[in-house]
Amino acid sequence: MNIARIDDFAARSSILGCDLTTAQQYGESKNALRAKERPIPENDLWIAAVALRYGLTLATRDDHFGQIDGLTTIKW
Repeated sequence: MNIARIDDFAARSSILGCDLTTAQQYGESKNALRAKERPIPENDLWIAAVALRYGLTLATRDDHFGQIDGLTTIKW
């Protein structure tokens, strides 16, 4: 039953890939956070890079995303 739900969800969703531009955004954001001495978890940094790459608003409860310049977030 769960597999069918996941398959249904995946069929209705867009999967955003990680390309060179996303990787560059990751690097820029990581360097900016390092300069501020405000690192965040690596997986969250990749999520932020994808959101920035595609101009998306990130729905999150994690306050550390607010440390990333240019990232728009909403509380979820």
